[in-house]
Amino acid sequence: MDADNDRHIGIVLGGGGLLGDFQVGALKYLYKNDEVKEEEVACIAGTSVGAINGVILATVKVCVDRLEQFWHKT
Repeated sequence: MDADNDRHIGIVLGGGGLLGDFQVGALKYLYKNDEVKEEEVACIAGTSVGAINGVILATVKVCVDRLEQFWHKT
């Protein structure tokens, strides 16, 4: 069994207004460079703007792209 397949990741997103925009960039980097794979994410938690980003991240299949679209519209 491959050790990478056993990895479980939790994502915690804090609050703080424009920090939400920064979170999108950080998540985009992690996902696009295969540092994190969707199937490895076991838990997503967030406060304030982090909760909004967390909901989008948890419910949309192409999560990071959808988050980026959301922030471009606001």
